[in-house]
Amino acid sequence: MELIYSMRRKPLKCEPPHFESSTDPEVTRPICTISCANIIAFSSPTELTDSDGATWGGHVYVCDLDTPWDSHKVASTTHPVSVLEWDSEGKELLVATTVGDVSVFVQKEYLLNEWTCISSVSFPGENIIKAVFFTTGHRYVLSDKKPDAPIHEKIQLVRTTPTLKGFGGVATPGVCVVTASGVVGTVIDGVTSTESLRTQRDKVTAAAIAAPHNGKLIIAYITGSVVRGVSCSITARGASLQPLPALCLPPHAAPATLTWCMRDDSDSLVVAGGSITMWKLTERAYPVHKLLSKGEIRLEGP
Repeated sequence: MELIYSMRRKPLKCEPPHFESSTDPEVTRPICTISCANIIAFSSPTELTDSDGATWGGHVYVCDLDTPWDSHKVASTTHPVSVLEWDSEGKELLVATTVGDVSVFVQKEYLLNEWTCISSVSFPGENIIKAVFFTTGHRYVLSDKKPDAPIHEKIQLVRTTPTLKGFGGVATPGVCVVTASGVVGTVIDGVTSTESLRTQRDKVTAAAIAAPHNGKLIIAYITGSVVRGVSCSITARGASLQPLPALCLPPHAAPATLTWCMRDDSDSLVVAGGSITMWKLTERAYPVHKLLSKGEIRLEGP
C-alpha cells in the first residue's frame, strides 16, 4: 500500500486527563465514517482551529475524499458526539450524542459547506452507541457473471423488503438506535418509541446492526463477556424484539467490539477482544418428540 496523503488537525496545547488512557470505555473518542458518495464525516471534541481547548463539546465536520484538507462544519453540540451514520444514498447524516440527542442533517442545495437539520429528537438520559437508518428496499450489487463486461453493466439494482412499509408498500423513512443502558429506540415521522433489549436492563458496551433482505434488523450487542442478539421487527408503533442465541466467551477472550461483515447481511459476525473470531448465524429446524408436539400436557393425580 502507498500512502497518498495524511492530514492532521491543529494540536491542542493540553490534552484532557481522561484521554491519556486509550482503553477507558467511558471516554468518547473522535469517530469517522465515509459515505457511498466519498464524503468523510468525522467528529472532534473541539473546533479544528481551537488549540487552547476553549470549545469543548462535540463538533462534526465533513470533507471530500479527494480534498480532505478542505473541511466544513456540519454542527456543534454541547455534549460529545457518540454516533455518526450515513444513509444508504449518502445524502443524510445522522448525529447522536451521549445524552440521547439524535439529529439528521442534509446538504443545502447540494453544497458541501452548508448543512440543514431536517429532524431532531431526544431520548433523555440515554447514551446512544449505535444508530442506523431504515432500509429503503433498494440494494446495489456487483454481479460477477459477466467478468468481461464494463463496470456499469455489472452493477445491478436488487429490490428487497424495506424495514418499514407505508401506504402502497412504499418504504417509510426512520431511524433505529441502541443505547448503553440496553434500550432500542425508533424514530418514525418525528415520533419516538423505546423497547428494552432484555427484561433486565444491562450495560451495553458495543453494538452492531445488520439489515438483511427480509426487512428485519438484527442487533448484536455486548454485555460483560457475553455477546447477545435480537431480531427486531419495525412497525408503525415501534420495535418488536425476539431474542437470538447468545455467545458466552471465556474471560480471557472478553469481547471489546463487534461488527457484521456486511451491513445488509447477518451471516457472519466478527467479535474482537483478546482475539478476533468470526461467528456464523444460522437457523435450523430441530425435530420435536411426538409427546411434546400434541399441545399442553396435563398430569392427573390418583
